[in-house]
Amino acid sequence: MEKKEKQWHIDRAVTDLEKQELRIRRILELLSSSESITDKDDLLGLMVNLGLISSENRYKQSFQTFLKDYGLINEKYKVSNVANYYLENKINFKDLLFLQAFKKQYKRNESFMIRPLVVICKVFLSIYEKDKDNAWIDEYDYFKYLTEIVNYDQLDLITQRILSDKQKNVSRNHEFKKHDFDAWIKLLIFLGFFEYRNGRLYICEENIDLYYFIANEHDNAPMIEKDDDWIEMYSSFDEGLPMMLKRLEFKSTFSLNNIAVDEREILRLYLFKGLSFRKIEEELNISNINVDLKGFLAQAVVKSYGIVGNEFKGIWKGLEKYKNIIVASDIYKNEKLFLKLFDCSSRNSHLNGKNKLFYGIPGCGKSYMVNSILAYQKNYTKYAEEIGVFGKVKDENIFRTTFYLEYSNSDFIGQIYPHVEDENVNYILSPGPFTLALERAYTHENEMIYLVIEEINRGNAAAIFGDIFQLLDRLKENRSNYIKGDSEYPINNVFIQDYLKSKK
Repeated sequence: MEKKEKQWHIDRAVTDLEKQELRIRRILELLSSSESITDKDDLLGLMVNLGLISSENRYKQSFQTFLKDYGLINEKYKVSNVANYYLENKINFKDLLFLQAFKKQYKRNESFMIRPLVVICKVFLSIYEKDKDNAWIDEYDYFKYLTEIVNYDQLDLITQRILSDKQKNVSRNHEFKKHDFDAWIKLLIFLGFFEYRNGRLYICEENIDLYYFIANEHDNAPMIEKDDDWIEMYSSFDEGLPMMLKRLEFKSTFSLNNIAVDEREILRLYLFKGLSFRKIEEELNISNINVDLKGFLAQAVVKSYGIVGNEFKGIWKGLEKYKNIIVASDIYKNEKLFLKLFDCSSRNSHLNGKNKLFYGIPGCGKSYMVNSILAYQKNYTKYAEEIGVFGKVKDENIFRTTFYLEYSNSDFIGQIYPHVEDENVNYILSPGPFTLALERAYTHENEMIYLVIEEINRGNAAAIFGDIFQLLDRLKENRSNYIKGDSEYPINNVFIQDYLKSKK
């Protein structure tokens, strides 16, 4: 069998995406934390030394091509913008591959014509609307029809021919090697887009709304014709699918008192499912002494979140599985809505801090182990990943201090010092390591910050921590105006407040 020249190109090297995710993330973390890697040989050598790959040749044939083909690294071996969204935990691995799969464009005769994912969705929907029982495609359809499409105007005719072949029981044999078709199958199955049985890709009815979203809104994300522009588009989070999200402005929010209804479910059914207010009340069995509320209660709940106007109905229909992309897009400014619907806010609640104690006799290697974990050294990766370290931590994200008998709360938090300048005495705020780490966390909220305390048992820990000890108790779920991970017992530390205000 020969290879068909004109196909929807996609990298075939990394096939088991679920098993390879951790390794891909480690590689990206490694690239993100190193300034010394400027070419392929630098990266290969370091990865082999760290045990991320068994040989340079294996990487050369798989991970390098995969990372470039999916737009996760650029020609200078730097992590792309969209890959950074993944490293910063704004989106997960499936979100990342969905974003990049949508951007894929079919290039023929030196110009980009179609997006394969759009073609697949449009063809499936067209078949589904005409003959549900035959809502599937296989490699025969891919080679004979799909890869011959050069513009969307051909889709109706192609769909008719696909259905005609099935109805006539035409032989499904073909003369080509599978190649790129297999890679597309594995990607679409990993994303959960379709079902795969006996060599056929079947429509997944729970994803119908997603297919319609892609098929109907793709024109809002224009295709790129020049190679240079394509590289920039492919590397950016904001290009492609986020451009298809409707830009709507929210009104002021307000509170509803003594309303015993599931507000989150009402919002979900309205925004993600596109149900009418009356249908929502029927769905949730909302009634008041068996009186038909005619949708007014559901409408009041939705309006209390600043959602006014029919254009919001079903605004995110089909995207419930990919809500991370909605949050990460930073298009919508509505703290109250995001807290209720997404369990998050404009702040990143996805980075979960941990407290870890290392103990042992003097000289047993506690400090060495901490340094090795933060450097993500070989033989320490297991311990590193337990506290969220997946690559070498940047020096500027590590803060260190050592407790001793005379060490005080002022040393740890900060204090006011007199400062003489031009014979004038001023008083300045001198932050301690805790406040410096906190400042870094506020200004780099997508990164993990590490505070290392040496000899913690040699000082008076209760006196050194003072009131900030209260902050160790964290909320395990959202509550009122607080989100999961916030301190359960907030404090008012005047020094910290004054210092952070002075840095704005």
